[in-house]
Amino acid sequence: MAIVDMRLIFPLFAIGACAMISAEIAPEATPSIKALNEWTQVCQADGTLLWRKSLCGPVILVDPSTRSAIANGLDPEGKFQEHGDVYIGVLPGQFTPSNTSIRWKQQEWAMVTLPLPADPFRRLALLAHESFHRLQPSLGLNASDAPDPYLDTEAGRLWFRLELRCLGPRASLDWRTRAAERR
Repeated sequence: MAIVDMRLIFPLFAIGACAMISAEIAPEATPSIKALNEWTQVCQADGTLLWRKSLCGPVILVDPSTRSAIANGLDPEGKFQEHGDVYIGVLPGQFTPSNTSIRWKQQEWAMVTLPLPADPFRRLALLAHESFHRLQPSLGLNASDAPDPYLDTEAGRLWFRLELRCLGPRASLDWRTRAAERR
């Protein structure tokens, strides 16, 4: 039996382990990780100013073609692998990748499909929008997705726009009247 010098094997093992870890995080995931970190900073800076509740919370970014996912927190099933500030895994089959909020084992998550917009404002707006959907039920703003066949017609959309246009000046007049009454 040959005696193996451990000083030679350990560096090879360490290099192999590092290669396996870096292989799990694809280079195209780096912008997504940066976006999650950017969102966390913006969200924490806002605090509860906008809705009196923080938009900060669980967010999962999903590649719709592969279902690979990057999350800012550990998934409820504990299957994602921690990599620094994010968790990498595969979106479970019961969810359809889309821009929405999902209820995942008693926890509300914001889900956003990749790729994210390149423009920083649009990217943060998308993350904020989907995070808002995560909070909607707790704010008492449950939106129904009931179909509205009237708005599916050209005439329906035209009449709706006309009604909004008619309400526009009245709404601003009401605002001015209320402001004057407060003085």
